[in-house]
Amino acid sequence: MKIVMVLLTVLGLNLPAFCFGLEVDFDGKSKQSGKDSGFIDVGKIISANILDNYSSVIPNIPFRAENKATVRILVLSDSGEWIPAEPKLEKDNSYYQTKPGSEYIFQCSCTGDVTAPWSFSTTYSEQPWKKGATSPGHSHTAGIPSISYTSGAPVPNPFSANNLTPNVDNVIHVKAFDFATTIIWKTSFGGACNGQTATAITDIKEDVALSPMPAGADADGYLLSPVANNAAHPSIQNITADFGRSLLKLGTTWRTTCPASESLVYQRMSLPWGGVYDRDLNWKEPYYGHNKGVAVDISKKAILKGNRQGLINLMCNQGYKVYSEQDLTDDHYHVTLRAGGGIVNWPGATAGCIVESGIYPSPAACLNLAQKDIEPVQDRAVCPYLPADQDIKSELQ
Repeated sequence: MKIVMVLLTVLGLNLPAFCFGLEVDFDGKSKQSGKDSGFIDVGKIISANILDNYSSVIPNIPFRAENKATVRILVLSDSGEWIPAEPKLEKDNSYYQTKPGSEYIFQCSCTGDVTAPWSFSTTYSEQPWKKGATSPGHSHTAGIPSISYTSGAPVPNPFSANNLTPNVDNVIHVKAFDFATTIIWKTSFGGACNGQTATAITDIKEDVALSPMPAGADADGYLLSPVANNAAHPSIQNITADFGRSLLKLGTTWRTTCPASESLVYQRMSLPWGGVYDRDLNWKEPYYGHNKGVAVDISKKAILKGNRQGLINLMCNQGYKVYSEQDLTDDHYHVTLRAGGGIVNWPGATAGCIVESGIYPSPAACLNLAQKDIEPVQDRAVCPYLPADQDIKSELQ
């Protein structure tokens, strides 16, 4: 009986004095109604007072949501709308991704029952190199540029804002670097969200998976050019799955066509996350076209001068675009697939395929080295099955 009185008192139920002498039916075993027997139906009283009149049970206690500070990244959708990037949450960090050269939004918010102004201060750092398979690929850091607004002006580090309107987001429009890196944004909040912090980690990387080209052997028809020790870019031979399969096929075809020839030497491809591959360590080109894992530089030096036209024919016939480059030396071909390989329009690139050049045989720049070639003009015993023409040639005549 005492328990029921305490319960009813806590719930704020006003009971007439006479009811304290009544019995309470907890288990519903009475055969008579409450009215006839003097029993009180506790379930009905609680239901009536809590469910039908909730405010009278817990008076003067308004519901309040805790103010919440957040940081997030928004990216442009294909339809041109700003949408939140899909974050990966890990402890107190949010991980985002955007592509090199893209535009994105950095957004800070303080939401909830916010009536007072709020503020924030953000510092950022750049991490172009991490050990392991997740590295963007640049082990050098000298001269790395500051983050910039889309206008081109640098974003201060740190940057902050005060006396911000409650429940109104603060956004800045940012231009992603052309090279791959990680940006770590650390934000501290004040005012209505005082004491809260948030960390957003943004990976700038190509949105297609790249993986290392398998090491080749003479039996495969290709070898990978070694990377210098302590190189500024320790992993330079990364490609898409489709391009990797095509290069494996090219090596096999070369070995069948030229059974006694030296192997093709695959040099530069792309960095692990793609983006600009900066030859001069200045965060800019000119290793043009090596940003998406769909291009390879192939050495001319291992190919006899007289067999180079045949190699060009072979590659053109397999659906490649072939260019002799002058970006560093003229000792290599820039090779990419005709379908999906991008536009090659940079200085010093001379097309070797008739589809791109409109002429045949290929220009002399595609066949010669700047230094004097000392190799034999041709050796049929080395490459007896080289194609004498490009497939498309007869169609254009």
